[in-house]
Amino acid sequence: MFGLFKNQYMVEVYGKLPFYKDYINIIASTETSLWQAWLLNVFGEKNTLIPQGIWHFLFFPAKDAHLVTGLIMQGSDGLRNFPFSLFVSLGRPAINNQLKWAELFAIRDHLVEIYKTVYTASDIDGFYRTLSGASVETNRKNIKSAYLKSVKLPDLKPVIRGQDREFPVFSILEKSGFSCLSKGCLSGKEIISNWEKQPTTQICN
Repeated sequence: MFGLFKNQYMVEVYGKLPFYKDYINIIASTETSLWQAWLLNVFGEKNTLIPQGIWHFLFFPAKDAHLVTGLIMQGSDGLRNFPFSLFVSLGRPAINNQLKWAELFAIRDHLVEIYKTVYTASDIDGFYRTLSGASVETNRKNIKSAYLKSVKLPDLKPVIRGQDREFPVFSILEKSGFSCLSKGCLSGKEIISNWEKQPTTQICN
């Protein structure tokens, strides 16, 4: 939900962690189901290990679809590798000003704190209890004081106005901009190759 002074976003999750021998799955919206489908399509067929680090991403599921942002990192259930991702739907298809771009980094920091409470979980029931009803709340005053001056809004128009065949788009975020790793139907191997060229973004220890 995008409000005038405060925004609240439901926390969703998909992927693998060592304590559970299946996919961990909290998916609640059309656009995050498209993120789930993309992850499975790109990384689900092979034992895929993405580059090490905790990465801040922005996902454009389809032309005019609501954006998805969050954290993605290496994951495994002890038998096979598959990324673990913690994320929210932004509830809007574009980011057209500096304040909305800065909000992505406030969301990131909230998700990092949530991740710190769940990554050491030892059972799936406890994990789901911790995340049940979890949300991220941002407010305009905090974004302006803590984030606005330290980030730079990139030109997203070439992505947002792209042709249908150029979606989905997967990108890694930095405060100075973003790196597009995948447009359209790239294979997991091609995406990993692009990804490995990026400096590791270690958001938290």
